[in-house]
Amino acid sequence: LFVWDCDATQYFRGLRDGNNTFGYLIPKNLENSLAVRGIENAFPEGCFHGFVKEIKNSNGEIKRQFDDIKKREFAEKVSSSEDISDFAQFDGLIEKIREIQTSKTPMQ
Repeated sequence: LFVWDCDATQYFRGLRDGNNTFGYLIPKNLENSLAVRGIENAFPEGCFHGFVKEIKNSNGEIKRQFDDIKKREFAEKVSSSEDISDFAQFDGLIEKIREIQTSKTPMQ
């Protein structure tokens, strides 16, 4: 099972399951404006406390976004989360795994 981030649609498009090889594209979380790409996009914005940077544009507008240099720390935080709602965007992946497990074609 190969799993792609939401921003890998160009790689995922056109691929078909076969030869005991399966693909899954994590859907884009439109409610997350802090991390618009990567695996981080799959998590709710509430998970990002302490992982956000602010960028001030030349017109004075401030944009808030996930601080990419904290990827490892963020991964450690979410991997220890016991709040199942943090992982709601992964429901489709769990269904894909179940589909593969219950497939009538034996895995080789």
